[in-house]
Amino acid sequence: LMSSHPFLRPAEDLSTRFCFVCFDGSKALRALEDLPKDTPITDDFLLQNCLSLGPRVKQLKEWVVKYSHNN
Repeated sequence: LMSSHPFLRPAEDLSTRFCFVCFDGSKALRALEDLPKDTPITDDFLLQNCLSLGPRVKQLKEWVVKYSHNN
């Protein structure tokens, strides 16, 4: 774990950051270059170009929500 401060979180906040890179980044970048500059990146774009990442992030979110103390 790193302190929260480098990630623009309050210094007293205990949090962590995950970084997932399990897709073909060059394919995603090529697809991104084909979009007009002002086009927002949509969920559909991510599912098409980062296919293995989408379901995993959804599973992680469900796990966090399930075990969150705020429920």
